[in-house]
Amino acid sequence: MWTYYGLKFDASTFQLGMAPAGRMYSTVTDLGHFLSVLMARGQTGNGALLQRKTIEEMWSPQFPNPGGRVFGLGFIVRSADGHRLVGHGGAIYGFATTLDLLPDDKVGVVVTATKDALNAVTERIEEETLKLVLDHRAGKPLTLSPATSAVSAEIARALVGRYGTGDDAVDITYLDGRVNLLKLAGGEQLELRQLGDNLIVDGATGYGIKVTPTPDGIRVGSKTLTKVPCFRRSLT
Repeated sequence: MWTYYGLKFDASTFQLGMAPAGRMYSTVTDLGHFLSVLMARGQTGNGALLQRKTIEEMWSPQFPNPGGRVFGLGFIVRSADGHRLVGHGGAIYGFATTLDLLPDDKVGVVVTATKDALNAVTERIEEETLKLVLDHRAGKPLTLSPATSAVSAEIARALVGRYGTGDDAVDITYLDGRVNLLKLAGGEQLELRQLGDNLIVDGATGYGIKVTPTPDGIRVGSKTLTKVPCFRRSLT
């Protein structure tokens, strides 16, 4: 287990008491076999485990969720550049996993990290892998997303402070050479790194959100947040 402030400790082993909704363990090899059976629409060398129509129902959206994730039965259903994508992810003490499948293209990926809550990392590896496979099949050049770099000390020091109010409020800190954006509503901490002339979230807990300095604050994604003056209160 890990913490934002550097402390590490052994992962706990107690049961959550909610199986199979949580606390399920498997190996990457067995999850690969699971993907193979899904791609074969439930067929195995020893017969059918599931009917094809059952799997298709599991991959069909069950309830509308405008603006949010759409679920089938046990699977998140979405699109990747026009390709149907189904899968699921999870994290338990000490581990994080992403399993995704392009059923119509017969391509599946399993990514596991031996560190809890790293789904932002496993999902990014999954996305890059599926893109490479599809680009290879289409005869396109194989490229990866550009690498980020540490934010310069000059930019980092200028960014430190509080921005926005209410649920949008964030703190930007600079410590030990790292710039972090802390969402005050919920306590989520995201690392900021440099990508060309922009700043981008790129770390253990997130990737992709752009942060751009403005004359009186910052723009986080589509939201513009004004810098808030911080006052020190005397204790006397």
